[in-house]
Amino acid sequence: MLQEFCYAVEDTPLFCKSCQGVFLHSLKACKPLRPGLPAAPQEPILMICHHCRQAQVFVASEFQQFSPAPLEQSTFKIAGHNRLLVGDSVYIPGESYTGTIKSRFRTGTQEVFVITQTNGQEIRWTANTNQPYGENALEHFRLIPTAAAETRIGDSIYHTIRQRFGRAVGLLFGKETQLVIQLEDEAILLLSLPETRRIPDNQTLKKVATQTLQESFPDYLECIHLEAGQGILYARGTCHTLPEVMTLQTILGQIPGIRGVVTLLSVQPESSREDSWICEQIHNVLLALSPAPFAIQVDCTQAEATVRGCYRNEQIRLDAQSAIIKIPGLRRLNLELRNRPLDESGDREKSLLVAQALRRNATLKGIHIQIFTWNGVTHLEGLVSSSLQRNAAALAAMWAGRNFRIENLLRIGKSNDLGEPFIRVV
Repeated sequence: MLQEFCYAVEDTPLFCKSCQGVFLHSLKACKPLRPGLPAAPQEPILMICHHCRQAQVFVASEFQQFSPAPLEQSTFKIAGHNRLLVGDSVYIPGESYTGTIKSRFRTGTQEVFVITQTNGQEIRWTANTNQPYGENALEHFRLIPTAAAETRIGDSIYHTIRQRFGRAVGLLFGKETQLVIQLEDEAILLLSLPETRRIPDNQTLKKVATQTLQESFPDYLECIHLEAGQGILYARGTCHTLPEVMTLQTILGQIPGIRGVVTLLSVQPESSREDSWICEQIHNVLLALSPAPFAIQVDCTQAEATVRGCYRNEQIRLDAQSAIIKIPGLRRLNLELRNRPLDESGDREKSLLVAQALRRNATLKGIHIQIFTWNGVTHLEGLVSSSLQRNAAALAAMWAGRNFRIENLLRIGKSNDLGEPFIRVV
């Protein structure tokens, strides 16, 4: 199983159930994950303790750094600890209610904040104007124990009863689910979470998963083996296509109470394809999308493909994955697309000038070209029918301005499946 988690994410101190303490852990994923960017909620993440080498599987929704930003009024600044601004959600130690800062003003050497509390009352809180704040002066905190159920691993917390700061460092699963908190004095607290966070018994989860498989994939009962552990379902075996693997993972992931699914499935296509053919098909299906990903690089060995590139919005990434996995003969896909929503200043203007020059060139008929510019270098990628068109496109792009720097990534081939010709800026 460990080889499936081939992407190193980061090393961070977390609670180890075996060691009964907080030790450095390595986080690994089956797909490229970047801290600070949300991932699919059930995306499995492997944690390996540096102290005892024990491995545990968690999922992205259980980590603050892979989850969407918290909802408003769910995290708070702490009066006396954070620099407060109008509009901030705030908690004053000792108060029964949280609030929102309505206004602030100075009087002498003090700063007065008017706070509207959740019970509708307005109160005033005063601080010295020269009060020093640390480098995390704008940080927000989950309030413990009230918000324990919503707290994720990595969240900064404030314990309102003990009046101590800390961090969520783990989860424990058993008859009940517990959140593990490490306070600033390194004390460890275990907080029981509500029944909604309780995971199903291993045997129950396996039984439900087997029934689900029997209803949705009866032909695969003999070639897929299911196991369960701490709310995670493990599916081992073989399928004929990647879409079947994706569908199986989606259906199993909808089982009530399940934390996530680890699919250790190999694809055995009914007919094999050459790696070069698969590469060409990947380029073509991505080029046919509109809007499309760009800066595409494809490597394929023994029908296992790695696709790198960029996209402007999340839907493009989803469309790209959906299109690629349908290619016959593909056994595995590592899709490593990066989000690049904006261009550097002046780059898009260069791309537009190049597109205009290409459209004016009479040689470039029936072509499929997309254009993007990075750091002053304009890239041409797509499909043309001949070396003449490929060279003509590069020259036209170069002279669109004052000796533009061009990276010619155009391929030569047939464009029967790409629809109407286009020259577009992505």
